[in-house]
Amino acid sequence: MKNNWNKILNELSYRVSSGIPDLTNEQHLIKLWDILKEHNWSLDARVELLANLTNGIVFPKVFLNEGKREEATLNTSMFETAALIGTTGISTTSLENLLQSPAIFKTIKLAKKQDVEEFGRQCQEIEKLSKAALDTLKKGLSSAGDWQGTGVKIIQSLESPKWVQKELQFYENGLQTIATCAALVIGMREYMDKVVSIGSVKFIHQQIDTFYAAERSRGITRQGSKANVADAILSNVDAKTLISAVQNPSNEIVGDPSAGIVKVGDNITYYQVSLKKSLQGAQLGKFKKRLRQVYDLGISVGDAADLLKEDYDELENLILTEGFLDTIKNFATKTFLAIKSKVNGALKSLKGMFFKNFVNNKPIPNSAVQSILKGYTIKEELQINDDILTEGKMSDNTKAIINEIYKNPKPAYSNINKELGKLSAQLGGLKEEAYSKIKSGLSLSRIPKHKNDKVPGSTAILSLIANMGTIQMLMDMTRKSKSLKAIVSDLVTEMLFGETQMPVWKVYGKFSSGDVAYKYLGTSKSIQKRLTSDEIKVQLIGVSVHPIKTHYVITCYLLSEITKDNKKYYAKIRTGTNSSSNMTYNFEGQSVIGPFTIDTNLQTAVA
Repeated sequence: MKNNWNKILNELSYRVSSGIPDLTNEQHLIKLWDILKEHNWSLDARVELLANLTNGIVFPKVFLNEGKREEATLNTSMFETAALIGTTGISTTSLENLLQSPAIFKTIKLAKKQDVEEFGRQCQEIEKLSKAALDTLKKGLSSAGDWQGTGVKIIQSLESPKWVQKELQFYENGLQTIATCAALVIGMREYMDKVVSIGSVKFIHQQIDTFYAAERSRGITRQGSKANVADAILSNVDAKTLISAVQNPSNEIVGDPSAGIVKVGDNITYYQVSLKKSLQGAQLGKFKKRLRQVYDLGISVGDAADLLKEDYDELENLILTEGFLDTIKNFATKTFLAIKSKVNGALKSLKGMFFKNFVNNKPIPNSAVQSILKGYTIKEELQINDDILTEGKMSDNTKAIINEIYKNPKPAYSNINKELGKLSAQLGGLKEEAYSKIKSGLSLSRIPKHKNDKVPGSTAILSLIANMGTIQMLMDMTRKSKSLKAIVSDLVTEMLFGETQMPVWKVYGKFSSGDVAYKYLGTSKSIQKRLTSDEIKVQLIGVSVHPIKTHYVITCYLLSEITKDNKKYYAKIRTGTNSSSNMTYNFEGQSVIGPFTIDTNLQTAVA
């Protein structure tokens, strides 16, 4: 036993941050409990030892639900399905009770046996509340509707948390996901109560693509590369009837911007809704953090925040397509400066090109790849379009290109720098309509290896190739300087509405009474009008380029709004690549900056 105990203490010293075990520290004792179990100590022996060390207190243990299950619960279809449960008329009392629990419960600092008993009581109550909430969610799914199978399956498979009294262990299981689903139901319920006025509501979700196709068949959509942004359709008739009515050319389809509804023929009405987890990532994050702190036995605030990172990244509230709307109050009653919008026929191909590139993980065009390969002796038949882009698997073609650049990176950097010079000259020629701050000159004779490289140097070289794709796209965009207003207007409208010309609503999860449950976006025509004023001379685009280690960071700024009182906002967009295997690039909306007076130059705004 003595040798065994020495090994245990040595192992404990490795696992505590100080390197010195403190048997009065509850965090150290929790780690000791795990080590004792690993050394095959029986439950009774572990309980007796820790009881002796803590004057009778045996510390509980919390098992957080992370790993593979967490990946499943991030399923978008599941969150959209949860929101649609809010249309079924179920009682939300049990859902509200669960969401109020972080404010009711308290974080317990375990110092005496009574604290452990109280901790267990709270865990049992959390178990009870979450089970009731999950039962309510499943009850909603039993209602008739156009349910999406994947979302239904995930919600039905969720497991509520469990407190095991015998071993003083709390298993979080699907608590966080159940709570998020509850918030989505409550947000939809508020939207239904305050906005929707069509009696018994039916919805389209599983057949949403069929609905999109019906819209297109009637010629009521705008041209663009992105489908209708609505995730679901709420109507006074079922999915089959609505789709059939939309397809019928004898039925007139009219959008009413003032009411945010669409009418089909004489008797059918529908609402288009885009479903989101929360208006701002902080709503979701703060709730999760509060709930976890109730049974926090060693999880720091920083650790909890790290666990939420994937959720934060998924939220769209800061993306160009929505972010600037967060700054507007009483959006539906606002009026904006607007005059005619003219899109030159010659710009159609340019606009289409820009929209197609505004997609995550878009393949780098051949022209950009060939530009970065100038000066290399590489087979002409190596074409990026010949690749099958499968994330995680790098093609032989891509490996060959990366190997050539890795062996001799100087020509690649020289090619990038030349293109940056051309971009700088083009932006400079736009004068009052553009801003640029381009610092070029990066050059390496040897590219360092990165731990995530699929082949030596691939991480840096794929970022460099993404730089070239972005530079050439910006050059194409800015070449037609006098029509930038129309391009920006169409871009923002495209990302907000996709191809639909009908009114669109956003419906969010509501985690607390102060959260926003829904927002009316209006119509694509209203957005276009307020973004296309030729009477106001204002910088429409900005480009900032600076080197970091192996490649360039390219940040774009696009005018996103001009308000009635002559204030303006800019969307800040980061460019780069998310792929570790393929030659792709993407655009990520980071934030919206403003308001600025109409005469504030962009250089001052972004300083």
